[in-house]
Amino acid sequence: MTPPRLTSLSFFFLFLWFFFFKQKTAYEISACLVGSEMCIRDRSGVYAAVIRKITDDLAAVTDVSRIDAATEALTAQAQPGKTALKTVLVSMVTGLCKALLSPERALYGTLILREQLEQTENYDVIYQSFIEPFHKRLSLLAQLADPPADTKTTIIRAHALIGQILGFVVARKAYLCRSEAESVSEDELAEITGQIVLLSCRALGLDEA
Repeated sequence: MTPPRLTSLSFFFLFLWFFFFKQKTAYEISACLVGSEMCIRDRSGVYAAVIRKITDDLAAVTDVSRIDAATEALTAQAQPGKTALKTVLVSMVTGLCKALLSPERALYGTLILREQLEQTENYDVIYQSFIEPFHKRLSLLAQLADPPADTKTTIIRAHALIGQILGFVVARKAYLCRSEAESVSEDELAEITGQIVLLSCRALGLDEA
């Protein structure tokens, strides 16, 4: 059965409910959303709708269509130039930072992290709709940057690059304590993104491109 669709207002109230009572599991959510076009009483359906909404938003923020077009153009070349590879890498890393670390989407990263640590049957939706496609794109880019590398090596490199970003999701509180801040500002997000981009380019040998 297709999960029920949520309006923006419904999604907002559901998010408040879910994260203010975050000690409860996803299947303890019970909601009747005021102002929505329908009343949702199926708890698993509510959570599935939230997951689908998040993966759709993340795909939009990371601009997958543009990334795919750029990557396809690179694979069509016999030997892609480092500058072109770097441009795509910067776009991918910047997009993922924006998707998971921006203040307005902080809860998105938290939910994805929870699904990694305590999976529900909805994990496959997150994995197949967002994690796997992004991982494959980044692995392909790592392969293009270093053609002699085998598939396993490029997967590990892609995972390591993504891990740099997820580190700020996992250890957000520690980072804020070290920075003596209450939240990550837009300016600070830009600085974090810049440093992660720099490290990512170095990791793939594209820092001098």
